[in-house]
Amino acid sequence: MQLKTYRKFNATPAQLWPLLFHSRMDDRKPCYFLFGLPKPVECRLAGNGEGVGATRECISDKGVIRQTILEWVPEQKLRFELRETSI
Repeated sequence: MQLKTYRKFNATPAQLWPLLFHSRMDDRKPCYFLFGLPKPVECRLAGNGEGVGATRECISDKGVIRQTILEWVPEQKLRFELRETSI
């Protein structure tokens, strides 16, 4: 199965790209529509590496998703696959 997501933002790619790997969600703005789904907490790169082969971790209140980066074109394209999860 492949999932592709597209979203248009009122920001430059240079502003958005770092948020894919160094973001922390703001607890002061809760999401009331989760209905039991995991609430995102943080996304980060695991270890010191970045680019193809690196591990991206997305942390929620219910566990961690680890992804292997398959394509990395800064400010243009990111493709990854799920490697493991504790959710």
